[in-house]
Amino acid sequence: MIVSLIGYRGCGKSSLAPLIADRLNWRAVDSDRLIEEQSGCTISDIFNVHGEAEFRKREAEILEQLYAEDQIVIATGGGAILNSQTCELMRQSGPVFWLSAPTEELVRRLTQDSSTTNTRPALTDLKFEEEIRTVLKRRIPVYQAVSDFEVSTMNREITDLAEEILQQIQGWTPQMRTAVKEHTS
Repeated sequence: MIVSLIGYRGCGKSSLAPLIADRLNWRAVDSDRLIEEQSGCTISDIFNVHGEAEFRKREAEILEQLYAEDQIVIATGGGAILNSQTCELMRQSGPVFWLSAPTEELVRRLTQDSSTTNTRPALTDLKFEEEIRTVLKRRIPVYQAVSDFEVSTMNREITDLAEEILQQIQGWTPQMRTAVKEHTS
């Protein structure tokens, strides 16, 4: 089984994955960091030099490799859900958790993160907050469709979030997916 964490940048995926993996005695992988390690440059550099399409291709390849493994908690990139094959791999491999937060909170977190401007590329030509609103508006329906569970990260301690996810994982089977979706719809 693989646990997938999806959501917009700044929602807490990279911070949460190692906590969950540690408790499960699994491996945590941040797919964006793995892409940077293998490429030898930042995601912004990949976007600037090769374009978003090349980044998405690399992302899909990395995730395909990871989803062939077992006992991993994957912090996916915010746009990983844009690839339908990747979404299918996520859903076939185990529970998918959408970490959510309001736009204003994402703006606050991202502006306080000094690495944001250096490593995270602009996704549109819009101003920062408007970009987040616009991109989220397009992605939220996909996050909802792909995820088994939505976990709000607003005003929550990371250890509490990890505990909530661990409780949901306990005893999870793919057959539960339909029941969970019907219950949360």
